[in-house]
Amino acid sequence: DPAGDTISYLEPSVPSGGQLDVDANAGCIGPLSRTPVENIFWPTGQSPSGDFVISVNIFLRCRSSQAPIPFTLSVLIRGEEIEFNGVLSDEVPELRFSFSTSS
Repeated sequence: DPAGDTISYLEPSVPSGGQLDVDANAGCIGPLSRTPVENIFWPTGQSPSGDFVISVNIFLRCRSSQAPIPFTLSVLIRGEEIEFNGVLSDEVPELRFSFSTSS
């Protein structure tokens, strides 16, 4: 978030009100989804204004495959959706995306 706090499996909420409410395949526990979803949100009207950075990374591979992992990242800001796409791999295990919001 703009304050520099990070929401993740290890830190599911931050002081600005952001929360992780869905993290499919977290910790590779339970039945694994082949189309996992993660969702982070702020309650309507309560997200901070400023610069955000979203990091998509291979935290842990739950299957033995080393295949590249395509993903779509959707960001909903005041009813408008921004979409980012990418592919993670052992060679590129993390990608970062930035966006800004204003009051």
